[in-house]
Amino acid sequence: MIWTVPSKKSMVLFFLVLTAFSLVYSPFLLSDGFIGLSALAFFKWKNEKGQLSFMPDFERFRILAPLRPYFPVLSFVLVFAVVLWAGWPVRDWDFWFDRLRMKAPFLVLPFTFILLPEVSRREYMGILYFFVALLFLTCIGVGINYLNHFDEINMALKEGRSIPVPRHHIRFSVLMSIGIVAGLYLYREGFYLFRQWERKLVGGMTLFLFVFIHVLSVRSGLAALYFALFVLLVRYILLKRKYLIGLGLAAALLAVPFIAYKTVSSFQAKVDYMRYDWYMFRQGEGGINSDSGRFASLAAGWDIFRKHPLAGVGAANLRVEVRDYIEKHYPGFEVHMPPNQFLYVMSGTGLIGLAVFIFGFFYPLMIRKMRRDLFFLGLYAILLMNMMTDHSMEASMSVGMGCFFSLLGLKRG
Repeated sequence: MIWTVPSKKSMVLFFLVLTAFSLVYSPFLLSDGFIGLSALAFFKWKNEKGQLSFMPDFERFRILAPLRPYFPVLSFVLVFAVVLWAGWPVRDWDFWFDRLRMKAPFLVLPFTFILLPEVSRREYMGILYFFVALLFLTCIGVGINYLNHFDEINMALKEGRSIPVPRHHIRFSVLMSIGIVAGLYLYREGFYLFRQWERKLVGGMTLFLFVFIHVLSVRSGLAALYFALFVLLVRYILLKRKYLIGLGLAAALLAVPFIAYKTVSSFQAKVDYMRYDWYMFRQGEGGINSDSGRFASLAAGWDIFRKHPLAGVGAANLRVEVRDYIEKHYPGFEVHMPPNQFLYVMSGTGLIGLAVFIFGFFYPLMIRKMRRDLFFLGLYAILLMNMMTDHSMEASMSVGMGCFFSLLGLKRG
């Protein structure tokens, strides 16, 4: 019996969809998705007499001969390179190895996406369509669970906890903001797979996600979404010169959070808790509260950077330095790493590391074609704001979403 092996392109699309699914549900499948894509990029297979054999695809490496066209993709390698500065003497080898492991996708995936077959525009938009539909169905399930435990969850919100969602609530809310921007992009492009009425379906799912992200009331996701919408609105005003319409849309955008505060109980509870936690922090209390530890870690990160401005304390030593600072200046507070990616990099590797990180991650926006792409621009606005409110590129899920969507956009034909 001779096996029928799917085409390489079909396998690539399968693993791209699997990766999009795993961003929402499974870190294990996320790793499998990236490993599968890398195997397809670096290896080929032969199917002779029903025996399947894999071998390095050396012919594919000829693509890398002229590196210049791939600089926007390869710039991501610099994000990994920043972590190589461990500092001396190294005080926490385990932490450093963990950072290297966490940043490994920035080293491997750029070469993987260069060597993969090109993704057509329709295939690219089909993956985004799947992602929006997946978030829509997931949020329906989250909403049903919220309604079934309404009083219990609302009480938890007043204590600083969150509505139960798959995996991590902050990462999930950022994924929702990406899904909303993707839905706007698909609706604007009039995309559909089978029937034209699917455009209205995409619009409806996107509107539902926009409402539901306010129900979840996770500040990081909301800040990322509103910043992205603001950037896209400015882009619209400048390109179309519709200044009055733009002003009206801006006013509506500003009004939504105030309306949500008055009408959505979960949103109101989150805002009230944040105000309470900030008050407790200013009183020198609230060490076990969810926000106070983050405020203290910001102070720690800034103090570490101020003392080591050029090269930082080293990527390996940052956790120890932050812990020492918290124990000295905020005894009893939970130890968090600085919840700002740029401050995180500055305190660990100084201004040199920060310059390398910013250039490596944001270089793709220097390409005019990518700046003019609605989804890609919105994606980068979301990632930027998420970095401002969290050390997002230090978590596997955020690294995965950053690498996947940005490299997929660069790979699109």
